[in-house]
Amino acid sequence: MKRDYRNRAGDAFYESLWERPETLPFFFTYDGKPYRGLPGVTARERSEVEPNGKQTSRLTGRIGDQLEITLVLTHYFDHGATEWTLWFRNVSDTNTGLLENLRTEIVFEGDRPVLKGIYGDNVNQYQPYEVELSDNIVRFSSDIGRATHLRFPYFNLEYGDGGAMLAIGWAGTWRAGFEPTGTGVTYTASAVNGLRTYLKPGEHLRTALFVVAPYTVRNEHYATNYWRDWFISCNLPRADASGRPMTPFSTCCIAGDTGLPNSDGS
Repeated sequence: MKRDYRNRAGDAFYESLWERPETLPFFFTYDGKPYRGLPGVTARERSEVEPNGKQTSRLTGRIGDQLEITLVLTHYFDHGATEWTLWFRNVSDTNTGLLENLRTEIVFEGDRPVLKGIYGDNVNQYQPYEVELSDNIVRFSSDIGRATHLRFPYFNLEYGDGGAMLAIGWAGTWRAGFEPTGTGVTYTASAVNGLRTYLKPGEHLRTALFVVAPYTVRNEHYATNYWRDWFISCNLPRADASGRPMTPFSTCCIAGDTGLPNSDGS
């Protein structure tokens, strides 16, 4: 029997971002001024909802006459998961001001917060960890250019009666932090560490993909199966042009860097 992973609170979060994109929990500094979300919206468009519950919204905003920003906001109604990427483009014929401090920052409200996850590959061999967050601050940083070496940019944050799976898209370098607030936890995530740049005329850049996938039952097995179901249903490529799903497979080799058996697909 397939579980029903729909999440009304997750859907409401997505709809609120469509209605008020300036509340997107993404922050940046441009030309010395801090911003939150998508400022100065000039255009909106939405796709139809696909059979797997996926819908993509594109919103365009602008700061002055130079910097155009496009928010690609995707939601999966069958799982209540939301993801976003932002594109910054110089639409003028002169260099922009400095763009820096790009990050996602979300406050999760709920008691007994616990962070669970795995360390990265190589010497850490995907060891699991579990940290009570009520009195602890946790910070991760990956600076060596391989996003899953030593640290892993996927997290399971339990709080209240449920939790959320969180992910930072592959960007080589990234940072994540979890800090108690008294009534919950503040989660901060960024990629391309130390980014501080201007854009030349016609130049553009995009952020990493940020995923928030909330679940409604505080149980690690439930959360794992929820994430697995979303990933297989909505992220894995199809086996062929007909849309047939991939069938399970495994790989194994001797890793060139460690000399140990490697079954992660690399």
